[in-house]
Amino acid sequence: MSSLVAFHIGPVQGFIAAARRTQDLWIGSWLLSFLTREAIAEFVSLDPSASLVAPSAPPKELSAVADTPNHFVIELEHEDASEIANKVETEVRARFDKIAWIVRERFLSAPRACVSDDLWRRQIASALEVFWVTLPATSTSRRDIAYSALAARKMLRDFDASVEPGLKCSQCGLRQELSALTDRVSARKWWRSLLESGKGQGLRVRPDGNERLCAVCFVKRAAIGAEALPGLCREHGAFPSTSSVASAHWVADVLAFNDTAARLNDYIECLDLLGIKASATLARAVPRLGMDHASKAALQYDGDLFYAETLATDRLKDEYPDSNMILAADAADQLRQVYSACKKHRLPRGQPDRYYAVLAMDGDHMGAFFAKADDEQARSMSAAVATFAHTIAIEIVDSHYGRAVYAGGDDLLALLPMADALPCADELATRFRLAVEGISMPEGVALPSVSVGIALAHHTSPFQVAIEAARMAESSAKKRYNRAAVCVHVLKRSGEEVRVGTRFGLVTTDTATAIRPLQIVARSIEMLRSGDLAGKFPTALIEDARGLSGSVVPLASEARKSRVCWIARRHASDNAKADAMELGSSLCQWADSLRASIPTLGIEEVSIWMGVARFIANGGSDQ
Repeated sequence: MSSLVAFHIGPVQGFIAAARRTQDLWIGSWLLSFLTREAIAEFVSLDPSASLVAPSAPPKELSAVADTPNHFVIELEHEDASEIANKVETEVRARFDKIAWIVRERFLSAPRACVSDDLWRRQIASALEVFWVTLPATSTSRRDIAYSALAARKMLRDFDASVEPGLKCSQCGLRQELSALTDRVSARKWWRSLLESGKGQGLRVRPDGNERLCAVCFVKRAAIGAEALPGLCREHGAFPSTSSVASAHWVADVLAFNDTAARLNDYIECLDLLGIKASATLARAVPRLGMDHASKAALQYDGDLFYAETLATDRLKDEYPDSNMILAADAADQLRQVYSACKKHRLPRGQPDRYYAVLAMDGDHMGAFFAKADDEQARSMSAAVATFAHTIAIEIVDSHYGRAVYAGGDDLLALLPMADALPCADELATRFRLAVEGISMPEGVALPSVSVGIALAHHTSPFQVAIEAARMAESSAKKRYNRAAVCVHVLKRSGEEVRVGTRFGLVTTDTATAIRPLQIVARSIEMLRSGDLAGKFPTALIEDARGLSGSVVPLASEARKSRVCWIARRHASDNAKADAMELGSSLCQWADSLRASIPTLGIEEVSIWMGVARFIANGGSDQ
C-alpha cells in the first residue's frame, strides 16, 4: 500500500525573518529552497516510483531566485515510508553541514580566527528544523489531509536543551557569536583581526568589528564568498541593497539620457579617486539594469553612493573606511551636478527616491480549492501556479527594476523601487488571474486570486521592520479588504505610519463598468509629479473626506462627485483642468464601488490613497 509523506524544512524565522541585510534574506530563503529540492531528489533516489503530490516539481535548472516551497507532500510505494523519511532527513542535515564546513574552511581556518569546534558543531547541528509525517494514501483530499497532519506535527516542537553563553549574535540575537569572548572590546578586536587576515578577504562583515555573527548567520553571510552553494556562486551577482533598489529607476533614467549619463560617469571617476572600489558582481544585482546597461560603470557601485548624505565625512568613514576623505567634498559637488542635470532635462526624478518597497504576495482561496479538488483539478492548478511563479512573476518583477527573493507556489517576496511597486502589484494580480481562469473549479469554490502587501520604507531604515510590515500588509489585504486586494503600509521616518488598501478590481454601482484602482493611483502620481495637480490636492481632499463620506450628514452621490471634481479642478494647472475633473470623477466611482464591496470604506480611504500618491510622486516626502 502506498504512503504519503509530508515534509517540512525550517525554520523560516531563523533563516529569513531574522535577516538584517538583503543578502542575508536572499541566501536564507535560497538555502531553504535548495535543501527542499535536495530532499525531493533524495526521496526519488530512494524510491524511484515516488511521485510528488504537492507542489509541482521544481524546475530542473537552479535559479538565483528561491523557487521551491519549504514543504511538500510526496507519495511513496516503499513499504516503510518512515525509514525513507528518516534517511532523507539525515541527508538534508548532511548537505547543510557540508555547506557550513566549506564556509568554515574558507574563512575561519587561520590561526588567529579559529572557532571552537564545540561551538560550531552545536550551532550548526541545531540550525535546521525538519518535521515530517507519514500516513496512508487516500483517494480524496490527499494534499489537504497530509498538510493538516504536518501542521499538527509542527505544533509538537522539539525543545532541545542548549546553552548559548557570552555575547550574542548581532543579527539573530539568539546564539553565541563566534569569537566566544566575554567582553565586547576583545570580541570587536577578534572580528577586526579576522577581516584583516588573508582568509577574511571578501567577507562582507562590517570592518569596525561591531557586526559579530553566530555560526548559522555566518554561513548565510559568507556562503557566496566561499562558493559553498552548488549552482549559486559569484556569477549570479550580489543581491541589491535597499539603497540600490530605491535608486534603481533613477539610475535607469540617468543612463538613458546622454548628458546626464556623462555627468554620472564623471561622478564615478570621482569615486575611483576616492578609493571606493567597483564590484563587477553588483552590475547584475538589479536584473533589468544589468541587461539594459551592462557596460555602464555606475552599476558596479552600491546605490547608497547615489545619495549625497553618504558622502558626509562621518558616514563615509563608517561605510567606506579605506576611502580618501579629503576628496569627499569634491565627489559630493560632482553628484550634485548630476542632480542639477536631471532637473535641467526634466527627468522624472531629479534625485533618487529615498524609499523602496517590499512586496509580499500570497494566493487566496487556494486551501479551499485543494480541499475539494479532484486529482486532475489539483494537478492543473499546481502546474498553472508553478508556471506563474517560476517564469511570469519573476519576469514581471524584473521588468519593474525589482529583484525577487522568493517565488514558489502562490507566494512571492520581492524588493522594488517605490514608484514601481503598485504597477508591479497590479500586473501580478492580472496575470495570476489569467493563469488560473481556465481551470475547472470544484463546486462552491471561488476562483483563486492573489492578495498583496507592500511596505514603503526608507532605504536606511531597519530592514527587518520593512519585511514585517509587508507581511502585516498582506494579512490586512486578506482580512480587512476581503482578498484579491492590495494593502500598503508607509513607514515614514517621521510622522504617523500610513495604512491604506483597496481591492484590485471593482465595478461601478450604476453601469457595472470595471474599475482598476491602481491605474487611477498611477494617473494621480503622474499628474502630481508633472505639476498638473498641486501637492495640496490630497490634503484638501483628506480634509473634506469625512463630510463627503456621508457619515456625518447623508450626502447624495452626485453632490459628492461635484465637490470632489471641484477640489480637483481648483488644484489643477490651467492646461489640466479637464484631466483633473476626469480624475475627480474616477475617484468618486472608485469610492462608491469600494463602499459597495466593503461598507466601512469609501471616499475617506480613497483620499488616503491620494496622500500616498503624493508621497510617491515626491520621492518619499509629503511636501
